[in-house]
Amino acid sequence: MSSPTTFYKRPLPAGLVAFASAEGRVLFQEALGAGSMAGYFALAEQFHTQADPAFCGLGTLVVVLNALSIDPGPQRPWKGPWRWFTEEHLDCCRPLAEIQRSGLTIPQLACLGRCNGARVEVHHAQTETAESFRQAVRESASTPGEPQLVVAYDRATLGQTGTGHFSPVGGYHAGRDLVLILDVARFKYPPHWVPLAELFRAMLPVDPETRRSRGFLRFWRRAEVAALCSLQATDANWRSLVCDLLNTAAPAAASIEQLLPQLLRALPPQALTLVKSRAFDGAAPPELASAQQALRQDLESTELLQLLRRIIPSSEPELDLAAVALLLLALPASRFHMLSPSLREQLTALQLTPLPASVQAQVEHLRTQAESLEESSSCCAAESA
Repeated sequence: MSSPTTFYKRPLPAGLVAFASAEGRVLFQEALGAGSMAGYFALAEQFHTQADPAFCGLGTLVVVLNALSIDPGPQRPWKGPWRWFTEEHLDCCRPLAEIQRSGLTIPQLACLGRCNGARVEVHHAQTETAESFRQAVRESASTPGEPQLVVAYDRATLGQTGTGHFSPVGGYHAGRDLVLILDVARFKYPPHWVPLAELFRAMLPVDPETRRSRGFLRFWRRAEVAALCSLQATDANWRSLVCDLLNTAAPAAASIEQLLPQLLRALPPQALTLVKSRAFDGAAPPELASAQQALRQDLESTELLQLLRRIIPSSEPELDLAAVALLLLALPASRFHMLSPSLREQLTALQLTPLPASVQAQVEHLRTQAESLEESSSCCAAESA
């Protein structure tokens, strides 16, 4: 008899309790009465099934970002006039086609959260204890709204089929030390209660891509509206841009006026795609066009963009100096080590010059994304991420 080629769900392994079962409903009622289901409701409002077998990270992030009430911003409508996070919005740190092939690592999921308006805290199980994880579960379960808790674990350790998986945590039953996993692969397993000690054990296996254990992430809302700008970069091409850019330009420059043209000449052909703000993408609806124009006007008042205008020939109109200025303002200072002390001081001074509030907000957002890309990158680092 031939094996089936399609599947409709999997039975939960012994020891895991289905959320909608009679026992699962009793656990929910008891935990609700004990106050450790307060975080459940924002997640339940946004509960979503991942759109692809490899999209557990994206599906989880869609639930969490919408539960945190983060507005994707006018540059990213969902359907018609409505703005809402779905998986297709979440491609700023890794192309969707690559995620579909190989999923996401913990650093990549953290990067996606940060560049879409969340503050993210990463905890690898190898540096935690079951008790520290329990404290994180209690806090998220007993607090409405935030922080939201996401677990990254090995399904096989729980007796399930599959390997690495992400899902949000929906609640906690203190009496029986059970964690409610809101499994975003609802086509495979329903939401279910898992003994906390077993779940922590399932976070300990090493992810072969990062060579670190799995773990958990905590999410807070950093911004009510996701930033207008985003580095159109992945961990791979960010390495190519940052590792090569200053190394190529720095040796021939003695002053900031010499360094900036050298930097622009060293930008690879795809660099404008990497640094270009989504807010500067050609035709836009009126709301976005207005925000674009306001940001461009504020950028024109910055010392860095005025300097770029003076030293870059006007015969290069195709060069988006506003986007380049945002990139230079957001570059991590840790990457300036290959510059001379004088150039480091001058470039740092330009970054520290007071900026219009709108520009400062975008720069802080880009710098957060840049730091996350650095974290998820292993090139030019002493050890793998």
